[in-house]
Amino acid sequence: LYQAGEKAFAQARYPASAYADDALLKIGLIHQRREDMAGAEKAFQRAVEQYPNGEATLSCAQNLATIQESNGSWDKAQKSWTFSDEQARNQLGETDNYYGNRARNRVQWIQENCDNGGEPLRFFTQGEILLAERRPDAAVAQFLTVLREFPRSNLVPAARYKLGLCYQAQGNLGKAADAFAEASQAATDAVIREASAAALQDLRAQSERIAKEKQTQEERQVPA
Repeated sequence: LYQAGEKAFAQARYPASAYADDALLKIGLIHQRREDMAGAEKAFQRAVEQYPNGEATLSCAQNLATIQESNGSWDKAQKSWTFSDEQARNQLGETDNYYGNRARNRVQWIQENCDNGGEPLRFFTQGEILLAERRPDAAVAQFLTVLREFPRSNLVPAARYKLGLCYQAQGNLGKAADAFAEASQAATDAVIREASAAALQDLRAQSERIAKEKQTQEERQVPA
């Protein structure tokens, strides 16, 4: 079905048609459904370049920016988001709209987290991979790099939370508690704030349980 649809939309008999940008949008979406991101990117890019004022080009630009982000092409993604913001303003006649707000938020995020070649995100992602591989010692170094080298990054609260998970996996409950506490206080993102607070609460309960078990063992060892 996808192949038939792509073939129908791809017939370039009327490149000057008012529906050409919409056809390219549908071609891109077909490629996405088939998990062919290269084909989708090509279709969306063509719409942006050849039909910059088309009604469907706004959606093409935002889909294109999302794909470019997933590829780590931050400069290209920022340009695509900026273009889509301009398109949203032109099409909708106002600055405060869903598409424009989304685009500006993504531009701001890229600027704050992906300067210097996207290094904050690169270190953060590598830390997540190492943590998932149960290598907390190596993951700690990655998250600490985010905190020390990029203190203004929006990734800092999440890095503190992940650092807490690393310390917890190492058995360093004191450092883990400090990291969770700092993350819960500094995070503006509700998900990170709530996750950090919950982790801190669980950690305190775990510490109390360990202390009670230790006390019980010591009491049993005392001679009658």
